[in-house]
Amino acid sequence: MNVERLRPPWSHRIHLLGSLVLGLLFLIAGASKSLDPWSFHVTLPDYGITGVARASVALLTPAIEVVLGLALLLRWQTRRASLVAALALAVFLVLIGWGWWRGSLVDCGCFGAMLKRSPGEAFAIDSAFLLVAVAVWRGARGEAERGRFAHRWRLVVSVLAGGVSLAATIALFLVGATGIRAT
Repeated sequence: MNVERLRPPWSHRIHLLGSLVLGLLFLIAGASKSLDPWSFHVTLPDYGITGVARASVALLTPAIEVVLGLALLLRWQTRRASLVAALALAVFLVLIGWGWWRGSLVDCGCFGAMLKRSPGEAFAIDSAFLLVAVAVWRGARGEAERGRFAHRWRLVVSVLAGGVSLAATIALFLVGATGIRAT
């Protein structure tokens, strides 16, 4: 059965818009954390994330968000990327809800120091984005990749950007750890 024939004519535009919005969300969130990893790092104990896990989460989350954001923006493996986005948002919602319930969470830290959101705002907005991620995942059924070249360049761009993000995060994290903070 051809899935494309069952879709209304406007569904492709909504699917594309959802993918672009989610991609921008993850790309901006990851980039803001990469540029100021300490702002994100200091919020992690509010979620109950401490020790080695705290440093790992602070270093890896920005790179993962950048790769995920670019995959959605470039429409590379959209179905898989939107599923990972939905799972990430579900985890964020659990952590935000838990920190909010404990009363330990003042700012979600989702965008580093760039944007401050209360736990209630973060929970409501992330819930809406979770619905968008599920809609994109459902809309990506039957979506065919546009050839080997298209697949490869999207992979290369996403992985390179994730590597740059990880390198920048580590470098800025280490600069902050040594007490040499930029003013």
